[in-house]
Amino acid sequence: MIDAAKAAVERSCPRTVSCANIVAFTASDNISLTGSVLYQMPAGRRDGRVSNATEASANLPLFFLTAKQLTNRFAEKGLSV
Repeated sequence: MIDAAKAAVERSCPRTVSCANIVAFTASDNISLTGSVLYQMPAGRRDGRVSNATEASANLPLFFLTAKQLTNRFAEKGLSV
């Protein structure tokens, strides 16, 4: 579903919306549809204009890490809980 949405957006505005934006908007819209919470979803990254899959993969934590290990990995990047 994400790939289909991304392809449709790419046809209208190439190289503008990321898959992360599609996922975030989908989550926001689905939460709104439940009648629960309505909030504005900011779009886009403000920290760069280039997306490099190799760089992204190298910086993503492994899926099997524990919560403590994930906390430590993010702390290494200057992020807090």
